[in-house]
Amino acid sequence: MKKLVALLLALMLCCTALAALAEDITLKVWDGQDDQELLKELCEAYAAAHPENNYTFQYGVVGTADASARYLEDPAAAADVFIYPDDQLIRLAKADALYEVTRNHDAIVAANSVGSVNAATYKDTLLGYPMTADNGYFLFYDKSVLTEEDVQTLDGILAAAEKAGKQFNFDVANGW
Repeated sequence: MKKLVALLLALMLCCTALAALAEDITLKVWDGQDDQELLKELCEAYAAAHPENNYTFQYGVVGTADASARYLEDPAAAADVFIYPDDQLIRLAKADALYEVTRNHDAIVAANSVGSVNAATYKDTLLGYPMTADNGYFLFYDKSVLTEEDVQTLDGILAAAEKAGKQFNFDVANGW
């Protein structure tokens, strides 16, 4: 019985020592208003998967399009983790605002498309975790005006629209 009590006390002592080794980490994270719920779920899942530290998250509502500008306004007060479009990578890199991705570098490169990795790379250095490289657009069209052949090119769309007396609109000022 004494050995069992001694073993339990030793285990409790080890657990206490391990808990004392846990680091308290506060991370400020930003994302857009529509993604706050998902952001919180992801942060909670991350903390649960890494119980070796005690995580506290401070959530900020800063959308992807504004993250770079907001970061550069006051880097000391900015988020530790945020999403930025790849067209802002060079600006952030030149401001020394990004760290090189070194942990799991090869696995990250292998798990993502070449385009997405290239979009997160500056001067041969991976400076972000790729999410996408598509910056995709979707074309919704009226099949009674445009054929599948028409929509293969912008010239085809414009010619068919003109022939039908219709207009083609594209919001070039809003890439987001």
